[in-house]
Amino acid sequence: MIHKEEIEDLLRALYEASGFRLSLHDATAGEIAAYPAGPSPFCLCVHERCGLHARCLLGDAEALEEAKARGGIYIYRCHMGLFEAVSPIYQENELLGFLM
Repeated sequence: MIHKEEIEDLLRALYEASGFRLSLHDATAGEIAAYPAGPSPFCLCVHERCGLHARCLLGDAEALEEAKARGGIYIYRCHMGLFEAVSPIYQENELLGFLM
């Protein structure tokens, strides 16, 4: 079993290599860990100033469902025009969660 600290270390290393924020979600879409923690400065601004946090959460939920339906990576544009990607994580045909 991987511990949360190890997951955060892995997400940090992937962030340092790619420059993209990464988050790990369980099979019910609950966020387990993310690096960097919290939304990006752009998303934070949209959430706080424009009141669009609920729309962001809905878009994320829709993307997770689409990735699950496809059984693989799903790259899409969020409602604010940013490109995002989500990939389901399977073990022996069982959905364990998502990398976003």
